[in-house]
Amino acid sequence: VAEGNYLFFLNNDTIIKEPILETLIHRLEAAPQNGGVSPMLKYSYAPDTLQYAGFTPFSRITLRNAAIGFNEKDQPSYRIACETASLHGAAMMVRRDALQQAGTMTEIYFLFYEEFDWSAQLHRAGYKLWYEPEAVVYHKESMTAKKGTPLREFYLSRARILYARRNIPGGEKILSCLYISLIAAPKKAMVYLLHGKFRLAAAVIQGTFRGFLSSKQ
Repeated sequence: VAEGNYLFFLNNDTIIKEPILETLIHRLEAAPQNGGVSPMLKYSYAPDTLQYAGFTPFSRITLRNAAIGFNEKDQPSYRIACETASLHGAAMMVRRDALQQAGTMTEIYFLFYEEFDWSAQLHRAGYKLWYEPEAVVYHKESMTAKKGTPLREFYLSRARILYARRNIPGGEKILSCLYISLIAAPKKAMVYLLHGKFRLAAAVIQGTFRGFLSSKQ
């Protein structure tokens, strides 16, 4: 429906205190391979603390990654624009032609991992993704699915399996799914059980199981 050359996706739990659109567009226009960009993200309740200054790549089997600068104070080292493995779903701008080439964001996840999946799609289509610190967005993090709830644990567990099924190639996909379902998920559920959090433990196991049953298309 939108007709612009650039599409900006923004969570409804964010605050923008100064203009950022031209800065993000400038980053995308710097090279034709630049397909997407996310701004620096800080917490709205702690505006000197970072939530996101780029993402590291996922490890192939364990699917571990990290938000660079997470929970750290803003400092000069995070004020340098750089390529990133993934955009951040709370705030990201993509080129229209990149979206048309890579395809739209899948709707199979419902909650969590959709921006990681879309970032993988954009990379496979040959585009680079960027972190732009000259643009800043303040985020009221975890307002949709609050931490420590069965809803959050269910969809996180489901999404992790779906991401592995859709994006890990060859035999590594099998190893990743085995690791998540036989080691990572049971370990997490056991920790919850030891703390008497039975609903959270059940949500982890149920979500992992549903990740195998859900269609990956």
